[in-house]
Amino acid sequence: MSNSPLVDYTRISPNSTNPRKHKIGKITIHHMAGNLSVESCGNVFAPASRQASANYGVGTDGRIGLYVDEENRAWTSSNADNDNQSVTIEIANDQSGGDWHVGDVALASLIDLCTDICIRNDIPALVYTGDATGSLTRHNMFAATACPGPYLQSKFPYIAEEVNRRLGVQAKAGDAETASAASASAASASAASASGASASAASASGASASAASASGTAASGTAAVAQTTPANVIYRVRKAKDNVLSQIGAFTILPNAIAEADRNKAEGYKVFDNDGNLAYDPATAEGDAKTAALSQNEEDRTEVIVMQYPALTLITGTAIASVQQMRVYLEKINPEAPDLAEIYLEEGLAEGIRGDIAFAQSCLETGNFTFKGDVKPEQNNFAGIGAVGGGAPGNSFPTPQIGVRVQIQHLKAYVNKEPLLGECVDPRFQYVERGVSPYVEWLGQRENPLGKGWATGGDYGPKILRILNAILATEADEDAAISKTAETEQAAEAAEAAEAAEAAKATEAAKATEAAKATEAAKATEAAKATEAAEAAVGEVFAQDELAEAEPEERSPEEITVDNAVAGGVIVDRDYWLGVLIGTIRPDPADIKNLMDQAHTKAQEKKKEKKKVIEIHIQAPEGYEVVVK
Repeated sequence: MSNSPLVDYTRISPNSTNPRKHKIGKITIHHMAGNLSVESCGNVFAPASRQASANYGVGTDGRIGLYVDEENRAWTSSNADNDNQSVTIEIANDQSGGDWHVGDVALASLIDLCTDICIRNDIPALVYTGDATGSLTRHNMFAATACPGPYLQSKFPYIAEEVNRRLGVQAKAGDAETASAASASAASASAASASGASASAASASGASASAASASGTAASGTAAVAQTTPANVIYRVRKAKDNVLSQIGAFTILPNAIAEADRNKAEGYKVFDNDGNLAYDPATAEGDAKTAALSQNEEDRTEVIVMQYPALTLITGTAIASVQQMRVYLEKINPEAPDLAEIYLEEGLAEGIRGDIAFAQSCLETGNFTFKGDVKPEQNNFAGIGAVGGGAPGNSFPTPQIGVRVQIQHLKAYVNKEPLLGECVDPRFQYVERGVSPYVEWLGQRENPLGKGWATGGDYGPKILRILNAILATEADEDAAISKTAETEQAAEAAEAAEAAEAAKATEAAKATEAAKATEAAKATEAAKATEAAEAAVGEVFAQDELAEAEPEERSPEEITVDNAVAGGVIVDRDYWLGVLIGTIRPDPADIKNLMDQAHTKAQEKKKEKKKVIEIHIQAPEGYEVVVK
């Protein structure tokens, strides 16, 4: 199995399963959530503690990086089954936040790479169905995540269409006959791929295609979406497309979803399809549109009930906020605050902790660095380490950098059980029960299902998230960042000049005492001769066995399917499945029980409506899902 000849840079990550357990038949596209070069992306995947990787990365400049050989499975999509079948690709954003825009050059290079992957791996056509059944998949099909971002997700139909055009096929969703007929065309193109001409004559059209992409031609985008709309769309009833916590139902039959939205119209519920497109709004729906939707064939109606555990925010990972966003956010609130943004991102990256989350926590702990509590600015303690109340000031640290490093290490103690990558400077590291708070939402003891965490006060994690979201929403001027750097350099030059003047004064003083030192040295020599018999130094050598580095356990999703678990619209073995769920999914058992109770109630309601429940999905963070059939 070969890798792409289009690769410009290679840095192989240790985070992979070798070899993959399935023939390549899919491509999964992610976004980097930042403007990373292929080298920077390689640095992110390099530590074994990261436990994440991708086969390829595409930078904003269009250069392509290789991080995991195609013969091996990268750890990318929170789903082992998908990643064993897929070549996974990370692509850089040229805009942070918002719709997470991807530049035309990067998009054109991505299409070249996808075409090459299809040719070399005999993938006859790249089929985008909008769900996990297609050969072009997205990260958010398998985990509660914003990846690949609104802009890139909107381009998936176009990406598939352009790749298939280069392969010489016109694939529609689920069109197996067309895909099969295309395999001969893909095979004949493999020779061109080997010579590096993966895009063939179509590569010249990459720029024009990108231009069309940039212009966002509505007609083309609409046609592509309509062409690839699958028959098994799940219609979700929510207040907003991204508001997972508000979801009250999910349906394969649009009229049923409409009825649910109508019943909850007063609370602002709407219907959204797989891609987050608005399918029905009871507040504005026109009569004809509603009538057309309700006119679907009502014979043999079946239902899929989806109960989704609320998405949680991992503290591990790479920061999303930029240095300048963090600076601008804090300067608006407290212009006198120290400039620690860059230090937070550097120290966070060193230990695999999101520096922007730690920065938001420090804003909460210090009152945006006003230090109106027990801890004072000169302590360089930005997270209340050791400040237990009652006037106790807590620990002090010699420099701001050490203070930030202590906070990062203390967070890591709560987040996981991985060893520190740097020397431990946290005086309270050993007192933390490791790994009890992997999510921001669980940092507060009241919200943590284990009753443990960083703080005793209520709403601690959500407060940090509100600050973080405000930082991410901050518009940052990169020119201002450059100006700030220039000011820092000027200050450093002035400090160097002052040090030189002090050094000159010290030289004169040194000459005045040189003779006295010579006399003292002579006396010291005589004393040394009198005690020439030195004691033998005994050193104790400690040997430490080298720790064997074991491959991290695959974080593949558990999928348990049992026939006849649902009969007549009611969950027959509810207690059994409740036990399976608690043993499978990490979050609070009380929340899992609540989800199961809701699913059971919905199943009973469907029975009353004489509808047959065919599946119940219980979804949780990190891609875990239990399917009851």
